[in-house]
Amino acid sequence: MNNRMRCICPPWVLALAAVAWSVTAGITRAQDSPSHVLIVPPSATLSWDQLKENEARAPAMPEGALSVHPPRQTPGPIALDDRAWRSENLLPEERGTPPSLRRTLLTAAPPVATASFEALPDNNTRIPPDTHGSAGPLHLMTMLNTQVRIQDKSGTSISTTSLFSFWAVLTGNPFDPRVHYDATSGRWIAACVANAQTDSSEVYFAISAGSDPTGAWTFYRIDADPTFGGPWADFPTIGFSNQFIAITANMFQVSGTFAGAKMWVLDKAGALAGGAVTVTTFAAGFDATLGGGISGATLYPCVSYGSTTTLYIVDNTNYYQTSDTTFLLRLSRLTGAGTSPTWAPLPGSSFGANGLVRASNNFNSTQIAAPQGGSIIPIATNDKRIMNAVYRNGRIWCTHSAGLPAKIAPAPNRTAAFWYEINPAAMPSPIVQSGVFDGGAGVHHTFPSVAVNSANDVLVGFTRVDGSRFAEAVFAGRRGTDPAGSMTSIGVLKAGMGSYTKFFSGSQNRWGDYSNTSVDPVDDVTLWTIQEYAAEPVGSDSNSGRWGTWWGKIDPAVGLPVVLAEFTAERGEDATVVLRWVTLSESNTLGFEIERAVDESVFGTVPGSFTPGRGTALGTHHYQYTDRMPPRGRLRYRLRQQDLDGEVYYSDAVTLEPLLVRDGALPLAFALAQNYPNPFNPRTTIRYTLPERTRVVLIVMDLLGQEVATLVDEVQGAGEWSVTFDGGEVASGAYVYRLMAGTFLQSRRMMLLR
Repeated sequence: MNNRMRCICPPWVLALAAVAWSVTAGITRAQDSPSHVLIVPPSATLSWDQLKENEARAPAMPEGALSVHPPRQTPGPIALDDRAWRSENLLPEERGTPPSLRRTLLTAAPPVATASFEALPDNNTRIPPDTHGSAGPLHLMTMLNTQVRIQDKSGTSISTTSLFSFWAVLTGNPFDPRVHYDATSGRWIAACVANAQTDSSEVYFAISAGSDPTGAWTFYRIDADPTFGGPWADFPTIGFSNQFIAITANMFQVSGTFAGAKMWVLDKAGALAGGAVTVTTFAAGFDATLGGGISGATLYPCVSYGSTTTLYIVDNTNYYQTSDTTFLLRLSRLTGAGTSPTWAPLPGSSFGANGLVRASNNFNSTQIAAPQGGSIIPIATNDKRIMNAVYRNGRIWCTHSAGLPAKIAPAPNRTAAFWYEINPAAMPSPIVQSGVFDGGAGVHHTFPSVAVNSANDVLVGFTRVDGSRFAEAVFAGRRGTDPAGSMTSIGVLKAGMGSYTKFFSGSQNRWGDYSNTSVDPVDDVTLWTIQEYAAEPVGSDSNSGRWGTWWGKIDPAVGLPVVLAEFTAERGEDATVVLRWVTLSESNTLGFEIERAVDESVFGTVPGSFTPGRGTALGTHHYQYTDRMPPRGRLRYRLRQQDLDGEVYYSDAVTLEPLLVRDGALPLAFALAQNYPNPFNPRTTIRYTLPERTRVVLIVMDLLGQEVATLVDEVQGAGEWSVTFDGGEVASGAYVYRLMAGTFLQSRRMMLLR
């Protein structure tokens, strides 16, 4: 038994552990070298029902709320002296001319989310959630730092367990989980690491017996480092081909020093058989030893489709060219037999035998925390490591975020999401196309993930947040026939519902640390993404924030009938509610109806609310409807949009809190309404209400936080107020208006279009 493992566990877990250790004691080990072989028997095979029964007898979730440590930082940036190679070996674009920033060309409206529903809510036990999940033939499986949930594809929850209960047979403290469905083998594959910042660190792996995740699972454990006092594993990634299943991790000494990237390559045939698996271990720092001295981190193996046996790996190195500070990616691969893999950088690089490739869109290696609406506390955006990688139809697709402006300096003022299509057979210039989701100064796009279907249609999901909006789940896509470098405009999968602040035991306002996007294996066309958004806060202390995770189903063949710019609700005169919405384009639209829900009731149509649409029309159109007899209570409204052919789509809901009765008069509360009209040119009206006499400051700012205008700065009495902003002297674009009244603070965003 490994006497370095110390874990307080319920008795049934210890009983299972005794069985597990009696088997795993037979693991064959060799001393660390660039690579060595382990024979790892399964620790246990349990059905989902057994997992749930064990959890019911003795829940495995440790007590107390916890901030999972932030992903440990690796050294960098590191200058790569490109003078070490003769200039004739470098392509013209590699000879000291930095690439210009090619923002993603937004060519059309975003694709349709034909289904959209909650994955897992925040149970207030762990931050961040480490958002991950995948689509299978009949199920969606979500695996977070908190819980694991299986749903059907309509969003109905079938079963939920804690992450600790799922991995409980292995007895450790798991974190950073990931789960994929392998369409080639018809199996679910999951991995995580356990026991952070200790020398008892382990790597966990599980594989399902079939395509149904509620069936049996076989569990394996691997000691992350067999030496006493050795390094621990952080931020695992997992990918596979027909031959291999590869798990990588960044290794750190308990003191915090980076020890290098490490990789465990499982013989896939053995894993599918459910018995002992041959695991080839590539020791920490193997990539520098075997790859021309280049030491990387977060080496991301591709989730591969089709019959490929080669497993491609991508990492966003810390290296840049000294001549122009352009950053370099690295491509590598696993070849050979499943039981005897060989790792090597992809040959053909202009920089030597190291697989290095210049980024076609340069970036800043530093990322700053993102400002958010309704709070002065920013949200962590982490760093530029590769977020996910897919190999399909002879191409690698991958994503990461990074700071802008590019290069080592100046300091970044935003975070952008980067995406790539790479042809590994086209070295030294393998990047077929790439793009950047760049919202401009002050806007942050982070934690992106990508999937590609059989027709080369692509979906990218990520988080968007800035000083005028809550953190929201968004997505964009492209069809395989679209122009190179292009994507649709960004669509909102789930709008943020409040500001997010949660520290627990940590020192950062954690978000992420990643997301996932996958292909539906039934038709190999439909795409699914699971993303994080800011849910409604609970309370007002430093841990009041709540994250949420949300599934979106996107069918690339379905066009969006309406591009909805905004939908707002605000209190009107005589206790009415005024609803306004703006469309940027419409296609085949019959009209709109307002649906309303009171407190926790279901939505129902507001009688007489039908409003005719514009059929098929481009350009901005403004709509308004007044609900003249709204009931008391917490009101939620949404739009029901109907096509001429009978198809129906729904907007996200907007919420109005109940009014508080005061002295028998019309009740009032602090509130800042959405400006109207919006977008506007050049004037718009801003309304707000005050429940008491207080000093009021209302200002307009650009997205960098620079004040553009002060609209109000005086003491005002209780009541409803309005003020007009004239944007005739400022440039077109997005602006933030902020109301400060006593201790009340709220911001909203508006758009000036000329």
